[in-house]
Amino acid sequence: MKPVAVAIVCKTPAPGKSKTRLSPPLRPEECAAISSCFIRDLSQTIHSLQADGDVIGCAVYTPFGSEAALRRLLPDGFHLTLQGEGDLGARLLKGTADLIDAGFAGAILVNSDSPTLPKAILRAAVDAVSLLVMEDHVAGCLRHAVESGDAGAYAEEVMDVVRRSMGRPIRAARTQAD
Repeated sequence: MKPVAVAIVCKTPAPGKSKTRLSPPLRPEECAAISSCFIRDLSQTIHSLQADGDVIGCAVYTPFGSEAALRRLLPDGFHLTLQGEGDLGARLLKGTADLIDAGFAGAILVNSDSPTLPKAILRAAVDAVSLLVMEDHVAGCLRHAVESGDAGAYAEEVMDVVRRSMGRPIRAARTQAD
């Protein structure tokens, strides 16, 4: 099964461009430093999920041209997707579509202001997306069987989907310690 993208939606930190509502009382450099810490912390949590093999960490970022600065904050191997134009809804929709078009099984977008988001919450979200993807494959097998009139083919295709998913079974709920 293809991995799920877990993406931080962010603006690459820069003095005078990041967390501007905090200035004053903070200086622009301090605002950018806070934003950098948030992105580093959240990306480390996402990166820790990658060990299971079913997640790829991503950043849906802006502005264009800030890739090098953003990569310095992210673990190696994070996938970058440039945000689109428009309001937040349009940017989220484009980011999700771009991640799916890049070949991910699904996409989970998280705002960069969530540095303390528990790993267990992200794991549950990944497992839910994985389950939905598997159910969609099974439904596709059923549609094919109905269209072809071959119930035996349906059973074989469903078993194939189940066998493929066994490489990364859906997990039970995690504890807060995870």
